[in-house]
Amino acid sequence: MDIKEFLETKPLYSKAIIDSQLKFKVDIQPKILNLDCPSCNQKQPFHSDWIETGHGVFKTIINFGINILEYECQGCESEWFTFFVDVNQPTNSITKVGQVPAFNISIQKKLNKILGDDSILLRRAKMNMSQGYGIGACAYLRRLIENQINPILHMIYDVLKSEGEDESKLEEIQQTIKGKNFESKLEIAYKVLPKSLIVEGQNPLKLIFDDLSSGIHSKSEDECNDIAVRFSNSVEYVISELSGHLKNKSKFIDSIRSITNKK
Repeated sequence: MDIKEFLETKPLYSKAIIDSQLKFKVDIQPKILNLDCPSCNQKQPFHSDWIETGHGVFKTIINFGINILEYECQGCESEWFTFFVDVNQPTNSITKVGQVPAFNISIQKKLNKILGDDSILLRRAKMNMSQGYGIGACAYLRRLIENQINPILHMIYDVLKSEGEDESKLEEIQQTIKGKNFESKLEIAYKVLPKSLIVEGQNPLKLIFDDLSSGIHSKSEDECNDIAVRFSNSVEYVISELSGHLKNKSKFIDSIRSITNKK
C-alpha cells in the first residue's frame, strides 16, 4: 500500500500492509497530499509541515509506533489536516488511528435531492466506513441500491412510454417493478444506462451489488470496509448519472413534442 494513497483515501481504523523494508527501517513521509480543502471548496495540494529546504532536511520519516503527520493547504494556507498513524513493526502494517478534520461523510446537494429519504442510508454507510465498520457500510450501500432501483424503473417506464414503446414491453416493466426478482430489475436498468457508465460491456449496478453482497456474507470487517470505500463513490455516481440521464431524456422528449404540437 502506498502511504500517500493510504492517507488521502482511507477512513479511520483502516489498516494496510506496507513495504517489507519497514521491518528494518523507517520510510519516507509523503511531502504532498491531495485533499479536499473546506475553505477552498476543492482538492488542493497539502504540504507537510516538515519538508526539505535549502538549509537541510527536516523530519521526513515515519517511525515505528504512533506518528502525528500535519499538512497545510497550499491554496488558502489556513487549513490543516492532521493524521495519527500507528506503524507496527511485527505485523508490518500501518493503521490510521485518528484524523482531523474527520473523514468526510457529507452528501452532494444534487445527490441528496435524488435520493430523498434514502440519503440517510448513504450517510449511515459513510459513518460506518469512517469508524471501520465495513460490514455495516456494505449493508447500507446494498440497501440503497435496492431502494433506488424501483424509482429508477419508474423513470425508465415513463421515458419509454413517452417514446411510444410497445405496450407489452411497458407491461413487462410494470410487472418487474411489482415483483421481487432483483436481478431482472438490474437488467432492465442496465439496458438504458448511458454508454459512459458501461465498462467493457459489464452491468455496473450488478457488479457493485454482487460485490457488496459477497462482502456481507463472506468477508472480514476490514475487507468489507475496503469494498465499501472502493464502491461508495461508484454507487453515488451511477445512481446520480442514471437518474440525470433519464430526467434529461424525458425533458427532451417533452420539449420536442411541445414544438410538434404547436405546428
